[in-house]
Amino acid sequence: MKFGSPWAPLRQNNSFAVKVLRFSVLFSLLTIISLLRIRNSFDRMAPDPGFWFLEQVRDNNFLHIFSNQDGFLHLAPRFSFEIVSLFPIKYQAIAGTIGMQFVFAAVGMAVLYIVQLETKQFWLAFVGALMVVAVPSAAESTVGNLGSVKWPLTILLAFILSSSMTMYRHSNLTIACALFIGLSQPYSILLLVPVCIKKFLSNSKVEFTKAEWCVVITSVVQGLIWVTSGVALQKYGEPTYFAWSGMGIFWYSIWLTPTLTGLLILLFLFFFRKRVNVGSAFEMRLASASVLLALVAYLQLGIKDSSSVAPQAISWVALLLTVSKLDGLFGQKIAKFGMLLVLIISLTASVKWFNASWYLTSGPTWRSEIERARNECEQYDRNEVDVKQFMGDTSFDCKQLIGGS
Repeated sequence: MKFGSPWAPLRQNNSFAVKVLRFSVLFSLLTIISLLRIRNSFDRMAPDPGFWFLEQVRDNNFLHIFSNQDGFLHLAPRFSFEIVSLFPIKYQAIAGTIGMQFVFAAVGMAVLYIVQLETKQFWLAFVGALMVVAVPSAAESTVGNLGSVKWPLTILLAFILSSSMTMYRHSNLTIACALFIGLSQPYSILLLVPVCIKKFLSNSKVEFTKAEWCVVITSVVQGLIWVTSGVALQKYGEPTYFAWSGMGIFWYSIWLTPTLTGLLILLFLFFFRKRVNVGSAFEMRLASASVLLALVAYLQLGIKDSSSVAPQAISWVALLLTVSKLDGLFGQKIAKFGMLLVLIISLTASVKWFNASWYLTSGPTWRSEIERARNECEQYDRNEVDVKQFMGDTSFDCKQLIGGS
């Protein structure tokens, strides 16, 4: 099913300036949507794991970004907090929360480009990008938490590795992304399982692209670091695997929908593989990625919102793309109705859980706490003082507070 592009009148003048204009308009729109999600939490620092990285930036040199303290390399968030630390102390929470929205918007733009490259349909790609920046599960603790930046980056890697056209056209860029994300997300190796299974079933040799080989290499590195670190596989306490009393629909949705949606897509594409053939490999890899990420994260972390961000966004986009192909089976009316239904369901969930939740909006603002701590240092001649945020606090040396702008 084809949809027109709003950029069609500009195609005859496809100059560099026009390309920049298109990119700027779309990126600005996605950024604005992302920023609206955190309008009540701009100036708050998420305690988990934001404080940990911020403290390590202050207490250690730049090489801490290669630390194995987490049991694996966590390059992206550690590097992100190095950038945040360049801002004046009282503006670091704002820099971190806004920075996270830039990441979501950038990933949304990449998804838009990749989906349009695969489908040649702008509106499908644009809705997919919106699903990424408005994914409901992010509202609980991820949308304003730069420490959880690996999850939107996992979405990006899933789309890159699912798109053979993207890896072929942008080989160097996809290699760089695979290396950086692979050194930030130990789950990256899961995204290669579908191609391995396919090759095994067809009894053919597994041949990876350069980007996929980078994921293999970084996964080996992550495995070696985990073995030598001595850090247990489970770091966040006892995981919750089953529904608890009063568990709302939000938690049921992040627990069940990524896996069930991905499995539904895979079953559909399997049974109709002879009639839905063009481009189906793209949707199959996306659906497989959502299922694998959701299951492994559940086994390790239990029912957890941050680890549901990637599989939920990936499964929604995969479902939208799969339903768009129903016109070849049941006609355009059924396909349009199915796409409208997917859009309504995703829009309803996104609107309901759009705003950053109490976890990110509660407690004092970062700037007010910095001012209070500075006054405390000056009045009581202390060497160290705590800066408190909701469900967490971090210690500052008074010399850093008073000397920092």
